[in-house]
Amino acid sequence: MIKISDSEFSLFSKQAFDELSLISDFLFSKLNKDEQLTLSMRGERTQYLRFNHARLRQSSLIEQITLELKFQIKNRKISIELALSQNFEMDKAEVHLLLERARNESLVLPEDPFATPMDAFSSNSNSFNDFKGELPSAEVLTSSVSSLNKMNDFVGIYAGGCNFHGVTNSNGLKHWFSTENFYIDYSLFIKNKKGEEMKL
Repeated sequence: MIKISDSEFSLFSKQAFDELSLISDFLFSKLNKDEQLTLSMRGERTQYLRFNHARLRQSSLIEQITLELKFQIKNRKISIELALSQNFEMDKAEVHLLLERARNESLVLPEDPFATPMDAFSSNSNSFNDFKGELPSAEVLTSSVSSLNKMNDFVGIYAGGCNFHGVTNSNGLKHWFSTENFYIDYSLFIKNKKGEEMKL
């Protein structure tokens, strides 16, 4: 069973925020005149627990971070998405290649007559929202489910962790939102006098 503490979820979110900041500074410094770039990061670190007969049957931990690059020059726009490795040096090299790819592919794109310049809506806009939760550890949750349902058949799934979304652009925009939460979806079966299971 994997043990995940609240501090580990918070640390994962903070590391993602720091990497977004570093990648933004790096890529924006590589832009040429008239080029504009928006970066959008989404990610999660989620613990999944599956219960059957009030016992833990499966434990999984999901970590994933996705970065989208939106490149724009002279009303030509292109978007490219990639999964980050969480190793900054590797990710830096990868996003640099994607910037060059976007730059080259934009040369053959037609102009978008409906394209909106970034400076029309995003100059010097910043926000940071980080909502901490009180997440039960896998051990505490498993022990509680087992001890409280010794005579019952508890069947369900738990999912809990952190989710985040950050956006930056080359005109100074920087927004970050992260939150920690969890939910439990379950069914509870008890036995009647005949020993037959009944769903509550």
